[in-house]
Order: sequence, then structure tokens, then C-alpha cells
Amino acid sequence: MSYVLIIITMQGLCYASVWGLLRFVLLDRFRFSPFAGSVVVAISSLITVLLLAIMHKYADSFSEKRVFLIIGMSAAASLLLSLANIGTWGFAVILTLYAGEHLLYPLMSEALNNHAPEEQRATTLSVANFLRTLPYVVLAPVIGFLNTHHHLEYFLVAWAILICFAISYYLINLKNNSQIKVS
Repeated sequence: MSYVLIIITMQGLCYASVWGLLRFVLLDRFRFSPFAGSVVVAISSLITVLLLAIMHKYADSFSEKRVFLIIGMSAAASLLLSLANIGTWGFAVILTLYAGEHLLYPLMSEALNNHAPEEQRATTLSVANFLRTLPYVVLAPVIGFLNTHHHLEYFLVAWAILICFAISYYLINLKNNSQIKVS
């Protein structure tokens, strides 16, 4: 269940930020022109590739718990930072959410691979991928409605709280579940 909450909250947010409506809303919120927005996304992509290379090189020294915590807290902080009128500093928000999507996806796949029973791995990974995209079905109209009515801050705060709850539940569940071995 702890993975399900992380998938729905963190990966759902990152999916909406990278592939969905939230990216465009945030680029507009930070007043990036279409050209500047494309540069922000391109630079975010390049930095993310670098981060993936670093993560791959030092994969043995990263713990699942630490990476989930860093990505989750960074995503929640980015949402809260989006409440402020930060202009071009919004690049940091876009980068954090963009990198979060591409760093979290392989880590989550590996975690599920390690913890799912062998005969259920393919189904588990398929369901996880479905759950990752499912929140967008609900979030897209909500984000669009709130943005149109100038109340996007409700989403930003609520989703940051949900991410914090999911991370807390995951950490509590780690202590209670001796099968999950995370350094």
C-alpha cells in the first residue's frame, strides 16, 4: 500500500508535470514565453540525463528510502514554492518535477521488481504504470478548472500535503514491515 500512495501522489504529480497540463500551467504561471518555456524544458531534460547518469554510476550507494524521501520532499517543496511569484526561478520548480518523473520511474520499477512475487511481477508493474497515469484523469480537469478561476494554489497546497502524507506512510510502513529491506 505504501508504494501505491507514492505512485499515485508523487508519480501522478510528476506525470501531470512532464506529460500533462501542469507543465503548461506552471510555465505560464512563471511567465515563460513559449520559446523560453521550450528552453526550460530542454535544459531540464539535459540536467535530468546527467542526474540519471550519476544515479546509475552510484546506484549501489543510494537507498530507496532516501531517494523516495528526497524526490517526494523536493516535489512538495516545489509545489509550495509555486505559490510565490518567483518568475524565472520557476525553472527550479520545472526542473525538480521533470527530474522527479524520470528519476522516480526506474527506481519505482526496481523497487516493485524486488518486492513483488516473481509470478506477479509483470502484473504489478503494469498496474503501477496504470496507477501512475490514473491521477491525471482526475487532475487535468481539476487543474484546468482551478487555474481558469485563479485558484491553482488549492491544488498546489493540497497535493503537497498528500505527498507528505504518502512519504510519511511509506516511512512508517518501512519500520513495521520487516520484508522491505532498505538501507
